[in-house]
Amino acid sequence: MATDYGVDLTNGEGKCFKRIITEGKGSAMPQTGDTVSVHYTGTLLDGSVFDSSVERGELFTFELGQGRVIKGWDTGVATMKKGEKAMLTCKPEYAYGARGSPPKIPPNATLQFEVELFSWKSAADLTDDGCLQKYVVTKGAGWRKPRAPYRVKVKVVQLDDAGATPAADEAETLVDAAEPVSLTLGSGASPTLDMVLPEMAEGEVVRLVASGVSPGHYLRPQLAAGIHMPDDPNDETASRAYLVKLLGWAKVEDVSADKDGSLMAEFVAEGEGYAGEGEGAEVLAEASSDAPLVFDIDAADPNVPAVLDTLARSMAKGAELVVRAAPSAVPDAVREAAGDGVDAFTITASMLAFENEPYETAMNEAQKFEFAGKRKAEGNRLYGAGDYARAAEKYAKALKYFKASATDAAPDAWSSSDDEGDDEGGADADATGPSADEKNNLILTCHLNEAASQLKLADGAAKAVASCSAALQLDSTSLKAWFRRAQGNMALHEYDAAEADFAKVLELDPENKAAAKGIKRAKAFAVKEKKRQKNLYAKMFG
Repeated sequence: MATDYGVDLTNGEGKCFKRIITEGKGSAMPQTGDTVSVHYTGTLLDGSVFDSSVERGELFTFELGQGRVIKGWDTGVATMKKGEKAMLTCKPEYAYGARGSPPKIPPNATLQFEVELFSWKSAADLTDDGCLQKYVVTKGAGWRKPRAPYRVKVKVVQLDDAGATPAADEAETLVDAAEPVSLTLGSGASPTLDMVLPEMAEGEVVRLVASGVSPGHYLRPQLAAGIHMPDDPNDETASRAYLVKLLGWAKVEDVSADKDGSLMAEFVAEGEGYAGEGEGAEVLAEASSDAPLVFDIDAADPNVPAVLDTLARSMAKGAELVVRAAPSAVPDAVREAAGDGVDAFTITASMLAFENEPYETAMNEAQKFEFAGKRKAEGNRLYGAGDYARAAEKYAKALKYFKASATDAAPDAWSSSDDEGDDEGGADADATGPSADEKNNLILTCHLNEAASQLKLADGAAKAVASCSAALQLDSTSLKAWFRRAQGNMALHEYDAAEADFAKVLELDPENKAAAKGIKRAKAFAVKEKKRQKNLYAKMFG
C-alpha cells in the first residue's frame, strides 16, 4: 500500500514505509547476515535532526537482520539496491517504542531516516573478495559442528552450471552419487574445506562457487587445493561450482599432558547410554604396530597407557576410540613388543562394560577400605608415570571415602606410620572392615602422596601444605609431612614457616641433612625477602 510515506513494508500494518529518492543499480539486494555500509540522517517528524553519519563523515556498518539496529532498519535496508537512497518512516513499534531514546528521541516517536546504501559484504563471501562464495542448499541437523583437528567425512561433486543453485532434492541426488572422502580438519589437505566445514552441521549441503579475481589467477591455489583445479589456468573469466555434503565426523582431541600432539585420540563411536567414570571399567585395548599387543585395562597394570585410564572415564558402553601415540607416550612393554624402528603407535580401545562404584555414603567400612586402596594404587601408578595431576586426583578420591571417619576419629587412634604407600590397601580387608591401624595408615599415606604429587605441579604448593597439615593432625611425628610442608611453604615464599617446619624435622631426626640445608636456605631467602620489601617501601614512601 502506497501513502505519502511511500510503500508499506509491513503488509498493511502501517509500521514501516519506504519512499525511494534515488534508484539503485542492478537487481541484487543484501541478504540476512550481510554486513551493510550506509550513510543516514535521522529526523523527527518536525524535521529536527537527532543523528547523522553524514555529518560525522563516517559510513555506518551493521549486520542485516541480526537485531543490531531498530526493526525498521532491518526491514527497510533489506529492500534496497546498491546506490539507492530512500526515506524510511518508522512508527514507534519499528523504532524506539514507548520508552524512546532520551534525551533526543521522545517516547512513542515516529522517526524518519534518509538512508543511502553504499555496499555490502555478503555473508556467503568467504574470502572478502568474491573469490569463494557459499550458499546453503539443505540445512544440517542439530547445532553441533566439527572443528580442527576432527576427522570429517564429506562428499564433493562439481556442477556443470556454476551460475544456478539446484533444488534441494536434485542437489541431494547429485552429491549422494559421489564417493565419500575423509580428511582431518586443519591439516591443510583442503584449505577450502578447512574454511567451510567448521560452519556446517551434520547432513548439511552447500554450494560453493569459485571465480577468478585477476588475470592468470582463476582460483587461488590455496583455496582450490583438495577440491578441483581449473582445466585451463589461463581462463580468467570461468567459474566453478561444487556441492559439498558433510556426512559426519569423529571427535579428535590432543590428550597428551603437554598438548604436544604425542597422544591424539579419535572417538570413532560414542556408544550407548551414559559414560562410565573409569572406575572398575573393563576395556579391551589393542596397541598395534608391527607387533600387536592385546591387554585388558586394569588399574594396577603398569603396561596400560595412563591416557586410557583417563579416557575410559568418558566412554559409554560400546564406545570406541583410536589413540595415535608417539613412542615416548606408550608403555615400555608395548615398545619392546613392537621392536626397534617403530616411530608411531595406534592404540584402539572399545568399552565392553563398566560398573560404577556405589556412593561413599552407601558403603560399609570394608568397601570404603577396598575402593580407597584401589584409588591409591592407581595414584601410585600415575605418579610413577609422571602424571602428577591425575595422581593427585586419585589420592584425593581415596580420601573422600574416609572423610567422615577421619573427621570423627579421636587423635590417639591414628597410626604413627609415615609409609610411602607401597602396600596395596584393601587387598586383605574382610567383610567386618579394616582395623583402625590399617585404615589410619591408608588415610595418612594418601595425604602424604597427594602432597608429593601437588609439589610436582606448578600451582600445587598451597594444596600440598594443606595435605601435609591434614597428615600432621593424624600423626604429629611424620617426618615426611613436616618436610613436604616445609617444601610447600618455601614455594609459597613463607620462609619463616618453612624454617619452623624444617626445624621440626631436625627435632625428630637430628641427623637429617636435607632438613639442615633447608633451614639455611629458608633463612637466606627470608633475609633477601625482607631486604626486597625494605627497598620497595623506601621507594614508595621515601
